[in-house]
Amino acid sequence: MHVCFSRPHKHADGTRTTGRLIWELFHKNVGRLGLILALINITLGLFLAVAPVEAWAVWFALLVIFVILYVAMEIRLQLGKKKTKTAALPMK
Repeated sequence: MHVCFSRPHKHADGTRTTGRLIWELFHKNVGRLGLILALINITLGLFLAVAPVEAWAVWFALLVIFVILYVAMEIRLQLGKKKTKTAALPMK
């Protein structure tokens, strides 16, 4: 089973194979989906627990901070890709 979910390797010259590109897109987007679902889960938990107004205020303040940080990091990632043509850091 491990072989089915292993990350495809790059070509010897460093270019990515089609399988690698698909794996990277899948991996990144599943992570993003996990973050979104976690935030939804917390919000639903507060709703179902009939939490006090203070808990809702704290949660929505944190939610706004999380969303702003997420958007800022995505913008930083995209700008870094344009500058270096890759998002990966060199390995030593």
